[in-house]
Amino acid sequence: MENCRHVYVNGMLKDCYDCSCFGWGELCYEGAHSGGLYNSKFFLFGLGARDTMSSYNLEYCYSVLNSSNCFGCANLKNQEHCILNKKYTKEEYEALLPKIKKHMEEMPYVDKKGRIYKYGEFFPIEISPYGCNETAAMDYYPLTKEEALAKGYPWSDYESETKYEFSDYEIPDDTREVKDDILEKVLKCEVSGKAYKIIPMELQFYRRMGLPIPRRAPLQRHKDRIAKLLPRKLFDRACECKGSETAKNGYKNTGKHLHGAGVCGAKISMPYAPDRPELVYCEACYQNEIS
Repeated sequence: MENCRHVYVNGMLKDCYDCSCFGWGELCYEGAHSGGLYNSKFFLFGLGARDTMSSYNLEYCYSVLNSSNCFGCANLKNQEHCILNKKYTKEEYEALLPKIKKHMEEMPYVDKKGRIYKYGEFFPIEISPYGCNETAAMDYYPLTKEEALAKGYPWSDYESETKYEFSDYEIPDDTREVKDDILEKVLKCEVSGKAYKIIPMELQFYRRMGLPIPRRAPLQRHKDRIAKLLPRKLFDRACECKGSETAKNGYKNTGKHLHGAGVCGAKISMPYAPDRPELVYCEACYQNEIS
């Protein structure tokens, strides 16, 4: 990474800003889930060759592969000089594109909250095909339905309108007792009460590994895993090192406090909340303790 800022889960980027889940890119701005792009902005699921960055000069593009000089395009492959999926000559493209950008400046999109999206802004969130509650955003920045709608985020209530006829089926504790007929059953999550099914490859995996059939729906299992992660916030803590080996060796840390009787107490910030059971050490105490 070189000269990058506001990036998340990225690699092999240079001069990029506001990107997530993106690799092998240069001079890119506001894009996600892509790789091999050069001089592109406002993109999703774009792809170019890993070493040559064969996709370049893309703007407002979705799922455009190995293409260049495209604006407002979706689901294209091996194309160039396209606007809204229509192909132009190089001269036509270069003459028309400035006019479109000027039009976007003069007649911007205005969302339901009155927010203005001129040229240079990413796609408005209200046109997202997914509700906020269907995305990974809820794992890290959870919102209630009311909070999401107040921000102008879409919300999906499709599950409340769906009725399932659950199977009268008790999942055996021993996977060896599970027959193939489980693949036909509509199971009910023991936590959320939502419907889920077991698919053939999944059943094969549980049998091969000797694992029990899950009694929780996939989404609930995902929520269980996320709940084990540390929160995305910092807490003010104090080092709890009581000396012990560090006191015997007479180490000093960079905070210039001597480890001896009593607790170190150096001020630190960390994602471990004060009510958690783990002992927390400042960096110097930690390094001294494990050395």
